[in-house]
Amino acid sequence: AFHEFVSEATNCYLCAITIYLQHGRFGLASTLYAEMASHLLTLGQPGDAGVYFEKAAQLIEQQAPNVAAGMIQQSVQCRVASEDYSGAIEALSWLL
Repeated sequence: AFHEFVSEATNCYLCAITIYLQHGRFGLASTLYAEMASHLLTLGQPGDAGVYFEKAAQLIEQQAPNVAAGMIQQSVQCRVASEDYSGAIEALSWLL
């Protein structure tokens, strides 16, 4: 039952992110991706968190490269924790 609520909450975040992206508000969309990733990590879903940290980083790469690099580091840590080594390598190569 709890997992259903996580899925519903994730869908709400994704709807809000879509609206921000449609209006060109990439910084706000990135913030929501990062917030969602943090919550998923807290809930023990590092694989999903890693994906969303990477998406957050990609949206703000041009405006805040240092922040984006930190999010990529979080993505890599999450992916390693979930044993997604190929995803971790992809994220690292994006960072370079």
